[in-house]
Amino acid sequence: MREIPIIRFPYSCYQCGDTINVTWPFNRDITSPQPLSLVGDKLRQKEYAPVQVVNGTYANVCRSCGTPQGDFYLRTEAMHEAYTREPYDTIEIEDFSE
Repeated sequence: MREIPIIRFPYSCYQCGDTINVTWPFNRDITSPQPLSLVGDKLRQKEYAPVQVVNGTYANVCRSCGTPQGDFYLRTEAMHEAYTREPYDTIEIEDFSE
């Protein structure tokens, strides 16, 4: 098992403007964002995570209006946030590498 750090940060919904506390997984050293699919099912079970399945992929979704937020912009923002925030949580996953 390995632990995946989760960064949580405020983000303004592009549709309605409400603030969403989005979540994003990172590598162990908090230097590179990882795909949501890595921990998507486990994040969906967390009360704090606005992650849902949208069109077959995981996405942070605004809880006010239901609009999925674009991964490209969130990954960029997550990189900036990772330099100033400690991980909010960690999620354990099976390590398939040998």
